[in-house]
Amino acid sequence: MNRLTGIMLLLVSGCGSQENAGDPFTSEKAPFQEETIKTTVAGQAAALPDETIALTDEQIYELLERRTGQWKVEGTGSSPDAASFEAMGISVARWKEKGRSIEMVGINSRQGKTTYFLGTVTFDSGLGVFVQRTVINEMTIVSHRRWNPNTRTLVITRIAPPLPSGVKFDFQAQLIDEQTTALQFKVFENDTEVFSESSTGEKIGPIDDARFEALLSSFQKQQESMIRDR
Repeated sequence: MNRLTGIMLLLVSGCGSQENAGDPFTSEKAPFQEETIKTTVAGQAAALPDETIALTDEQIYELLERRTGQWKVEGTGSSPDAASFEAMGISVARWKEKGRSIEMVGINSRQGKTTYFLGTVTFDSGLGVFVQRTVINEMTIVSHRRWNPNTRTLVITRIAPPLPSGVKFDFQAQLIDEQTTALQFKVFENDTEVFSESSTGEKIGPIDDARFEALLSSFQKQQESMIRDR
């Protein structure tokens, strides 16, 4: 289970405009550095599926705007060698640059572990995908999200850091309506399914800056505590 727990932390979906050591996206304390991320993303970009659909500005705006606000996620997970467990999370997302990018902060709880995360989502016009960058447990995770407006489906591909050897996952989000998203992902190790989780995301409120700042403060305190405990 320790290996699976580590894998799950690597899969987690998701500060201000600060440009100093307090910003985890540029902090020198982050173990996975910015140049490493850029190199990895460039190296894997060619591997993106050919079926990426060209999106209009309106479609890009629609998806980003939909993600703003307060969200609650609830679901269950299981693996062949362990009892099933409940998973939950809350997050608040708001515009970072109107029409171009959003920022989000939240908390995830599964298998008795509670972790705060901070993330951004932008659209990369060159690749034709949404790029999400999530900081969790002092690690910066980069994922590409291909949006199909016809099927209302997001297919999520992990880009960096790389998954452990022999590990892959299938991660998709189905947008049911403006308030509901169905999430499903499975983890495979050497082509054998070792983990699955199904959950539902529900929009529970509009953008709330006060709640965003409260969660951000908790995220920063957790990060500082982890640094002290090294």
